[in-house]
Amino acid sequence: MPRVFVSYQTRTHRERLPLITELLRESGADYWVDTEQKLHSSRLEGRELSLVRAMQSADVLLFLQPEGGRRLTFTQKLVDVLDFIAAALAIEGHAGFMPLFVPFFYYARYWRFFYGINLFYLGRESWQSWEEHAGEQLGLTIVRVEPPRPFPQVAATDDAWTQQFRSYWSEEVAPKIRSAPRRRKPEMLPRGKQVVEIIQQAGVWLSWAYLAAMAVALLILVALVVAGGLLFGWRFLLPAGGLIAVIAAFIAVRDEPPDVLLFIAGGAVLAVWTIHRYSRRERPG
Repeated sequence: MPRVFVSYQTRTHRERLPLITELLRESGADYWVDTEQKLHSSRLEGRELSLVRAMQSADVLLFLQPEGGRRLTFTQKLVDVLDFIAAALAIEGHAGFMPLFVPFFYYARYWRFFYGINLFYLGRESWQSWEEHAGEQLGLTIVRVEPPRPFPQVAATDDAWTQQFRSYWSEEVAPKIRSAPRRRKPEMLPRGKQVVEIIQQAGVWLSWAYLAAMAVALLILVALVVAGGLLFGWRFLLPAGGLIAVIAAFIAVRDEPPDVLLFIAGGAVLAVWTIHRYSRRERPG
């Protein structure tokens, strides 16, 4: 069953959200709605980032048809303006801390460069319209809910409307949700593919350079072991092998790359083999 992201208009649908979520549960759908999640209240705190992550984990955007455009009070408009200014100052490094809007800013720039998708919220649009075009660009299937009768804007029980809406849901909405495909990943732009190809080629060369450096390090380790045996006697390799084993264990604890541990463990094995081979021989000269 596809996962559903619920997009709604607060003043029109909030009182009826319990019915929507009940119908989603009855249909067996996993869903995300901000009233049941911890959603940041401002852009500065990461509202866009939370919504984008939720949409990326979904396959369907359930769009509850709004009634009318965005209507904000003077206080809400003032809060929006202050939030926009605070987000802009955070990008310039004047926030004094690292708000979640900063990583989202660079994350959205990544999507703009590689995929041509604009994930930034524009103040002149409603959050629901932003969710609609962002979800569509991210590859979600848009399922619109437009019941025959508008959503009642009061909390009073309306059994006739509820029954009619349940019938509409089972006939029109639920089949679209069940048949919706998995979220399709957006197509990367040619410039993005070129950058990825360059990075992959550079990664291949870096991998070979890294392996060469490890081989040189192993040869140096072997040379030091042999030199120590010639100068101080082969019994000297016993503490040397123990030291190498300790270093290998220390690197393993620090979660270093396993190939580094492999080279050092190889040196330790070589040292132990050398001790076994030459421990009974007398030092020449």
